[in-house]
Amino acid sequence: GIYELSESLSVVADIVALNCNGAILTRAQATTVPCGIRTQGTANVRLDNCNLQGFGISFSGSGGTIANARIITPLSHGIAVSLSDHLTISDTIIDSAGAIGISAYRLDEAMFERLNVTGAKTFGMALLNITSTTIIDTIVSGTIGSDGINLSQSTDNNLFRVIATNNTRYGLSLNNAQRNAFTEMNVTGNKQAGVYLYQSASNLLTESTIAANNGTYSGSGIILSQSANNTFDR
Repeated sequence: GIYELSESLSVVADIVALNCNGAILTRAQATTVPCGIRTQGTANVRLDNCNLQGFGISFSGSGGTIANARIITPLSHGIAVSLSDHLTISDTIIDSAGAIGISAYRLDEAMFERLNVTGAKTFGMALLNITSTTIIDTIVSGTIGSDGINLSQSTDNNLFRVIATNNTRYGLSLNNAQRNAFTEMNVTGNKQAGVYLYQSASNLLTESTIAANNGTYSGSGIILSQSANNTFDR
């Protein structure tokens, strides 16, 4: 069914499983609430099979899961997650976010897998202060205002088989990021450069394709600025 919401659906208890069974949650025209579903400081909350139109998801807590979501034209972020450990986001589509497709702040040992983030107005994925997190089999494309994936102040993360293509600025940008590993990346067709590293060290990029990036920095596959001891290995 289709359900019009004027306020967020808030989960305030631990160990909750919410299965929308494919129901569509739409934002009432008069409301400016950016989140259709919200958790705050909870543990082991699972969201399954939720379709949101005009809304995003805000998630804070430990051991949570977001799976099989479809988020279309959210007013702000598609998914905003923060202050979480052992979080999993899987098999989810985010299309035309009003701001950031996925915003993540202070995550530890999270798993993002099989995501498709397209058409965000700023960043496809903005990841700040995350550690020991894995992103795998994910596509980030067509951001309108900035980078496909921005990784800042983050360490010891692994990105594997991630596609970053046709983004307005960089496909992948690192800002003060250390000891991250990028394997079998496909970073192509971005408007300024493929990969940009600023004040970032001891990162590893291997077995990846960085090609056909153009625009302001025409022909630039990788740009290094104030960065050292990074390894690029075919």
